[in-house]
Amino acid sequence: MITLSAAECRQLLWDDRGKHPNELWDALYVHSPFCGTCQLAERMLTIVEQTCPQVTIASVHIQFVPALVHTFQIESVPCLLIWERENADASKEPSKIYAFHSVSYLYEQLRGGEADG
Repeated sequence: MITLSAAECRQLLWDDRGKHPNELWDALYVHSPFCGTCQLAERMLTIVEQTCPQVTIASVHIQFVPALVHTFQIESVPCLLIWERENADASKEPSKIYAFHSVSYLYEQLRGGEADG
């Protein structure tokens, strides 16, 4: 998992037009290191990355990115933002996952690029 600092997140997440550069990663994991559920979700995402090396996940501490929280209306942590790779429209909002049901659920969501909740 790629850990982003606040400056890296601001620089990489938006280009000069305010669009996400989809080619950098498939998903952005927004978390708090003080959250037990976030720690469990991170372990699950690590397993997904190990079983599916073509999926790239970046992570960022929620307190470092208030603009990101506002822009994507993140309601709680953990939150996984997933951008579509194929036929991606850079202006399209990412899908959000708040409930990390299981490793297999996350695997399917990341492989398919679709999230419903």
